[in-house]
Amino acid sequence: MASLQRTLVNLEMLSDDINALHVDALNTHAHIKLLHNVLNELKNAEQFVALETEASFQKSLSGSL
Repeated sequence: MASLQRTLVNLEMLSDDINALHVDALNTHAHIKLLHNVLNELKNAEQFVALETEASFQKSLSGSL
């Protein structure tokens, strides 16, 4: 579960980085690189998500609050 949590944190940080970009930075190299990083993190998450059940995911969320 730790690896999935790390991936989710990475996705959140990437999302923040994308949202922080100025509108003029859209479709620039930096923006596209961030989008590729999001795609890579989603691919990483896929392998961990398959191992998790909904119940264990909910349990981990309630324990982290």
